[in-house]
Amino acid sequence: MKITIATDHVNEKPWNKDGRSGVIRTQDAQAETKKFRQSVRLDLGNGEAYKPGVYELDVEDNMQVGEFGDLKFARRPTMKLIEAKPAPVAARSAA
Repeated sequence: MKITIATDHVNEKPWNKDGRSGVIRTQDAQAETKKFRQSVRLDLGNGEAYKPGVYELDVEDNMQVGEFGDLKFARRPTMKLIEAKPAPVAARSAA
């Protein structure tokens, strides 16, 4: 599966429930196969943001069986960077 990440921006959503609190950190991406293309959210947990670029996600390597026998996708998938996106070039000022 091809995953494209356009920016290193991290979305942070604070939560508070029953005296506990935290921040849900996600990063927007585009998932693509031969059958579909869809915007998705990648859960970052406390980890670093993915660098912008095109990644290959091996679906079989990122599947697991849950405690009740259900098929689950890895919470933080492992992906291989196949094409880095160049850093934006700063605009030059006129002298």
